[in-house]
Amino acid sequence: MLSVVDALTLCVVLMALAATPSTSVALVLARSAASGVAAGAAVAVGIVLGDLLFVCLALLGMSALAESLSGAFYWVRLACGGYLIYLGWCCWRAAPQSANRPMASTPVRLWRDTLTGLLITLADVKAIVFYASLFPAFVDLSRMTVQGLGVVMAITILAVGGTKLAYAYGAHRITQATLMKRFERPAQRIGGTLLGVIGLYLIIGA
Repeated sequence: MLSVVDALTLCVVLMALAATPSTSVALVLARSAASGVAAGAAVAVGIVLGDLLFVCLALLGMSALAESLSGAFYWVRLACGGYLIYLGWCCWRAAPQSANRPMASTPVRLWRDTLTGLLITLADVKAIVFYASLFPAFVDLSRMTVQGLGVVMAITILAVGGTKLAYAYGAHRITQATLMKRFERPAQRIGGTLLGVIGLYLIIGA
């Protein structure tokens, strides 16, 4: 069982890492600004799922697992990069939506955003390094119990999910407050370009 100090320390560290500008933050901002807070929240859910998966893998000896699956991580990065480029292209081609109308967030689109968040987390080298090497410094994996695992997962959901949701809500509010109709198309294309750049970054860095 984690002590209160260890739990608070882990929470602060995860919040700081989640708030640090990164591809996942850029993706949450882009999707929330382009398609509403629900889309950004769906991406945040995918990111949290990826982090929870890393927590479980850390218990199984993630360092050795990451080394043995290095080829799989390479293909995940390529797939995620290609998908983000595709989303960026869709943003360029889609008709602009008025800021005064509710954004369309169908279940299929939300599932896609969640999958994108998951894939971008699995392809994040920084996340892999943290959970493989730094995470054990905060959590004694050799003495982890089921109850302790539940606490760590709850902290992860609160810290990572809460931070990403704050980004999603902030981006949506700023967009709603400042977006005029004549600027909708340029803003949408900027978001599409940002998604494409993130995708290229993942492919080049694979």
